[in-house]
Formats: sequence, structure tokens, C-alpha cells
Amino acid sequence: MDLDEKDKFYSVKKANFLDTDPVTYKEYKLVQDFEDEGMNEFLAYCRLIAFNGESHDLIEASKQALDHATDTAEETDADGLPEYAYNVFKEPHDLKSEVDSWKYIKAKLEDALSKYPTTLTDDLYLLHEDDEE
Repeated sequence: MDLDEKDKFYSVKKANFLDTDPVTYKEYKLVQDFEDEGMNEFLAYCRLIAFNGESHDLIEASKQALDHATDTAEETDADGLPEYAYNVFKEPHDLKSEVDSWKYIKAKLEDALSKYPTTLTDDLYLLHEDDEE
């Protein structure tokens, strides 16, 4: 997952949420448990990337989260995502942003799956053939 340099909020997102991290690309191991901390961070990062709402909402949210993190000394990283950035995006911002986040995730998954030479149906067929032998 990576911030898009063509995103109109790229500089705001980079400066306000990833300023301590020179790398905007993050990798996550996805699991089926949505309560898993790794999945929560993955969703938070996807929400940050997909956010396309009002810039003042983004800037104000980042200021409040950073102030809170500073006040409570929670500037530790959650596997590279600053805690205050995670706190801003760990919950959906609004319905449109959440739908955009899931569309982003779907597009990334479809892109990754398109690189495999066989389809799921092909793989299941091959696995079934192996079971019959």
C-alpha cells in the first residue's frame, strides 16, 4: 500500500501523518480476524490513503490527534504507522470515505491477483485432481 503522489492531499497526508517516516509504502499480512491489530492498522492506512474529503477535516483531525499523542506521550509507532495517524483513521471518517477505502482495497487486491497465472477456479480444479489421485 502506498500513498499516491498524484493525490491532491499527498503533501498533507505525508507531512501530517508520515512525517517521521521517509517511506510511504507499507506492507501488511492480512488475516481473517478484523479484531487483529495488524488488520486494524491496515484499515487505518487504507483509510488514510483513500481519504478524499475536505482538506480542513483532514488537517484538523491530524492536529487534534497529534496534540493528544503529544499530551499523552503516545508517539510510539504501530509497525511504522505513527500512533496519532492510526488514531485518526482507526475508525471510519464517514460513509463515503469508508466506501472509497474499500474500493481502494478491492482494486489493490484485484491488481495483485491479476499477476497470478491461474484463476481460483483453475487452482481448485488442480487441487481436486490431486485429491483424486
